[in-house]
Amino acid sequence: MLTLLTLLSRAFPGATPFSFKHVAIILLCSIPLSILCAFIIEKVGGGLGGILVWGTSGSFNPEDLFRGEIHKIKYSKREGRFDQALQMVNNLLHEDPDNSEAMLLKAQILWEGFGNAPTAKGCLNRIRELAPEDDKFHRWATSYLKTITGMEEKN
Repeated sequence: MLTLLTLLSRAFPGATPFSFKHVAIILLCSIPLSILCAFIIEKVGGGLGGILVWGTSGSFNPEDLFRGEIHKIKYSKREGRFDQALQMVNNLLHEDPDNSEAMLLKAQILWEGFGNAPTAKGCLNRIRELAPEDDKFHRWATSYLKTITGMEEKN
């Protein structure tokens, strides 16, 4: 601080040097000003980020929201929170009952988390009815159905 005062007094020889009172006033005024600048940058930056990333500020399309829900369900399942994952996937299926990806997740949760083979198999058979044979969810459902059936036969 003292070094800054010395530099300023040398740069402007005829001017009166800043006192500590001047420096304190400048600091006290600069704090609210810096908060205001940070707020403006956050709002403008957030809006620009939204425009650059999503196309419009602050809005998401339904596919983005669906993908987010799927990721949350997968995370809960991976963490062993099967009750929570089942509740979330049921909510998703309430909105879109014929969604193959959500139906496959439900079958995995029911089988891996609760050992509920009959209901899991029902979900998998529903996927096989809905999806064409060349669809990845049809193939995955068929494979998982074989896995569950094989595990049941072993037990």
